Amino acid sequence: ESFWCCNTDQKSKGMNGVCTFAKKGTVVCANAAPLGRPELDKQGRCIMTDHKSFVLFNVYVPCTNNGNNKIEFLEALSAAMTAEREKGRHVIL
Repeated sequence: ESFWCCNTDQKSKGMNGVCTFAKKGTVVCANAAPLGRPELDKQGRCIMTDHKSFVLFNVYVPCTNNGNNKIEFLEALSAAMTAEREKGRHVIL
């Protein structure tokens, strides 16, 4: 199975995207907006898949600190991963 997160930001359309491939039946659900920040989620840089015993964050981190986007992205990612850990989940990045 494949789980996709594509860029929907009109400013940088077609620039980013990530995909996670998993053995069929091993993923409970996928979240293409796991950061909880619409301005970051719409960039298509992160998808979280739930594999029952753990969650996996597949990311494409911004390469430059253009307008603090990289720092904002990493802070939001850290918060999302912490939230999953607080739920008792094992987290893989």
